[in-house]
Amino acid sequence: MKRILALFCCLLFLFSCEMKKDLFGQGQGIEEDVLPEDIGLLDLYLMAEREAPVPGTKGEIDESLYFCTDDFSVQILDSVSQLVKSYDSFAALKADGELLLPAGKYTIKAFSGNDPDAGFDSPYYEGDTTCWVSAKEVVKIEANCRLANKKVQFEFSDRFFDQFRSDYMVVVDNGAGVLTISSEELRSAYFKNTGTLRFTVYTTTNEGKTYSYSCDLSKDEQIKEHNNLYIQMDVIDAKPDVPVNPDEPDPEEPEEPSDPEEPDDPNVPEEPDVPEVPVSAPTIKVDVSLVEKNYIIEIPSDFVETDKPDIPGGDDKPGGDDKPGGDETDPSTANPKITGKINNKAFDVNVEQKVSANTKSVVINLYLPTGLDGLNVDVAIGDIKLSLDLLNSSSLDEINGILKGMGKKLTVPARGEKGNLEFDISPFLDMLDTDNTFKIVVKDKNGKKETATIRLKK
Repeated sequence: MKRILALFCCLLFLFSCEMKKDLFGQGQGIEEDVLPEDIGLLDLYLMAEREAPVPGTKGEIDESLYFCTDDFSVQILDSVSQLVKSYDSFAALKADGELLLPAGKYTIKAFSGNDPDAGFDSPYYEGDTTCWVSAKEVVKIEANCRLANKKVQFEFSDRFFDQFRSDYMVVVDNGAGVLTISSEELRSAYFKNTGTLRFTVYTTTNEGKTYSYSCDLSKDEQIKEHNNLYIQMDVIDAKPDVPVNPDEPDPEEPEEPSDPEEPDDPNVPEEPDVPEVPVSAPTIKVDVSLVEKNYIIEIPSDFVETDKPDIPGGDDKPGGDDKPGGDETDPSTANPKITGKINNKAFDVNVEQKVSANTKSVVINLYLPTGLDGLNVDVAIGDIKLSLDLLNSSSLDEINGILKGMGKKLTVPARGEKGNLEFDISPFLDMLDTDNTFKIVVKDKNGKKETATIRLKK
C-alpha cells in the first residue's frame, strides 16, 4: 500500500513539474518572442445540446440531452478575430493536450461540419464562447453548442385529409436552397439561417381539383430568432363562393307549392336547371410552434387562401417557370410540369448535373393535375440508346429485363394517375457512363405535353 501511495505522489509531482514547465514557456509550441510570464493554460470542455423534440410526436425519444462532440471542429480566435489555433476535431485537440496561450481575450468557436443551404437530416450545431486567459493560470472553459440552422417539421390534421388527398407536396425555400417534402418524407428538413423562410403546399382535393397555398414566415421576428419550428396545417371548412352585399336583405325562403301533387302541365315549358353554387377552395390554417428546451412558443395562426403557385427564388428553383401548375388557375387546364431531385435535393432539370458514387437517388417529379396519359423516355448512356414508351407494358418489361441482372427494377406511375407523381430513375445509376441523358416527354389527359432533358455527367 505504501508503495502505491509513493508511486501516486511521484506521478503527481511529475505532472506538476510538466505543467509548470509549460506555463513558464519550457514546453512545446510556444513562440520564442513570447515571454514565459505571459503564458496561461486553457482547459477546454466542449458540449453539444440536442434540439428539443416536439412533445407528443415521433421525435420524442428517450435519449441523452447531450451528445458526443469528438467530431466537432474547433477554432480559437484572438481579441481582433484572428485565428490563433484550429483543430479539425475536438478529439484532435484533446490528443494534443492543454492549450498554452498568451494572456488575453479569446473566442472559442466550435461547430459540426458545414452549414448546408438546405438538406434533410442535416443539423448544424455551433457555439461561440468568450474567455480570458490569465498569465500562469489554468482557465477551465465549458463551451456549449446548439442547433444553429432552421429545423422544419410539418404535421397535417385529420381535417386536412378530409378535404385533400394524401399526395400533397410541400416546397420550402430560404432564398438559398430548396427542399421538396412529399407525404412519404419522414426526415426533418434543415435550412441555413438566411432571414428568409417560406413554403408552398401543392394539393389535390378528393374531388380531383388541384390548389396551391403559399406562406411566408420571414416577417415574424420570433420565427427568425428560433430554430426549431413545428408547423401544423389545418383546414377551414369551404363555403359557397357567393359575393355578399351587406346592403341587400337575406333572400327569402321560397314558398312551398300550393298543391305539390298536382301533375305538371305539358303545355308549360320546364324551367331550366339552376346550376349548383360553386364552392370556394378551402382555407388553410397555419400554426407555428417554436420548440425550445423547456417551453413552446405558439405563433398566432395564419390563414392562407389558395393562390397561383408562387415560390420566390427564380426560374432555377421549383416555383419559377417550372413550378407545378404553371400560371393557370383552373386545374382542368393546367399544364403538366417536370421537376427533379438528386439525393432529395431539388435541381434544375434544364441544367447539366454532376453525379458520383455518392449519388443514391435521382427522382423526377411529374405534376399532372388532369391525369397521366403518356410517358416516353429516350435514354442515352454512352453508346447505349433506348427509346421507351413506359406506359406500354412490353417496353417496360424490356428495360426491366436489362435491369434485372443488376438487381434493379424500374417502377413508373400508372396511366390516369393524377397530382404529384414520382418517376424514380435511380435504377439506371449503376449503368451510367461519363455523359448521360434522359429526354422525358409526359402527356396529360388533355393532350398537353411537357418535355425535359435530364443531363447527368459522371
